[in-house]
Amino acid sequence: LYSEGLDLVENSLSAFAGSMKDGYGMELDVRLSSDDEVMVYHDDNLKRLHHIDQSINTLTKDELKAYGIPTLLETLDLIDGKVGLIVELKADKDRDKLSELTYNILKSYEKDYVVESFDPRIVRWFKKNAPEVTRGQLIMPVKNYESKLLGILINSLLYNFLTRPHFLAMNVDNSKAHPAMWVNKLLGVKIVLW
Repeated sequence: LYSEGLDLVENSLSAFAGSMKDGYGMELDVRLSSDDEVMVYHDDNLKRLHHIDQSINTLTKDELKAYGIPTLLETLDLIDGKVGLIVELKADKDRDKLSELTYNILKSYEKDYVVESFDPRIVRWFKKNAPEVTRGQLIMPVKNYESKLLGILINSLLYNFLTRPHFLAMNVDNSKAHPAMWVNKLLGVKIVLW
């Protein structure tokens, strides 16, 4: 899109429309607003894209929409199954509420989609409450987690017996020597790289 001279903000309706025009599937990120609306936005703060040091979960849906941040429902209405869709859930605090509200919206979206999260507790929520939904566990290198211990735990995949992801989405730099990649391939879990 940048090659066409378009300066589009990520996770915006205009960016999604531009991607669809070229037939690209998409990944989007969802978070909760302060009034419990499922909003499409990557960061937990407006600082990087909007130069305002304000957390997403402290603003209402209407306040966020003033910055061009769409709801998940608006985004699904635009995409309408025209391309493949990955919905990444990013919980700040209430991961169960985010999971439930996101699922309630996705239930009425009768098109292809998958869900994924870095948080295995969200993946577990979908296994327990929406087992029909294809779910994935995102994994990044140990050094990228808040603590090394958390990174080692997530990368160990010891919790997979609880979450039973359909796929692992791994950082390409992390995948080359990752033992879990080979073990999970043998168990029939799909591996995707980002």
